[in-house]
Amino acid sequence: MVYGAVGGGLSGTVTGANGAPVAGARVVAVSTAQGVQTKAITDAKGGYRFPVLTVGQYDLKVEAPGYKPSVHKVVIHVDDKVRLDIVLEPDTEHQVH
Repeated sequence: MVYGAVGGGLSGTVTGANGAPVAGARVVAVSTAQGVQTKAITDAKGGYRFPVLTVGQYDLKVEAPGYKPSVHKVVIHVDDKVRLDIVLEPDTEHQVH
């Protein structure tokens, strides 16, 4: 039996406001319909990848030490290959002086 695709992929890079890649950032895709979380950690170049996500709307949450948390809305359709690059703002309120 042949099954059709049930979703698409999502990938991108996470950088700081200065353009430098943010390695080790926690990226969580939360399905707004089902509440299911899929997690990834950015690589040395700030890249993240969710090869397969079910069709639907997601809140993409990004957290990294020294940066403000960031949330983005994204919709995945069948066979989509969505690219979402994220720029994090420095968390100046919680920096150690």
